[in-house]
Amino acid sequence: MSRPLGEAATKAALLTLTGLSVAVAFRVGLFNIGARGQLVVGALGAAFIGAHLELPSAVHVTRALVAAELGLGAARLRNRDRWSREQQGSVGSGT
Repeated sequence: MSRPLGEAATKAALLTLTGLSVAVAFRVGLFNIGARGQLVVGALGAAFIGAHLELPSAVHVTRALVAAELGLGAARLRNRDRWSREQQGSVGSGT
C-alpha cells in the first residue's frame, strides 16, 4: 500500500513546486508560460547525472541538482534569445 502513496506524493510534490515557480513569477510581474518544459529539462538533467555517475549520496544529490539547474539555465537562455529575435521581427509568426 505504501507504493501508491509514495508515487502520489512524488507527483503532488512536482506539481506543487511547478505551480510555486509560476506563482513566484506572476508575483514579480513576469509571465512564465514554460513551467512544464522547465520541469522536464530539469528532470532530464538530474536523471542523466543520477544514472551515469557513481558518487557518495550527498555529492550525488548535489551534482544532480546542479545539473538540473544548468539544464534549466540553458533552456531559459534559449527561450530568451528566441523572444528577443521575435521582438526584433527576425522570426516569422508561423514558427
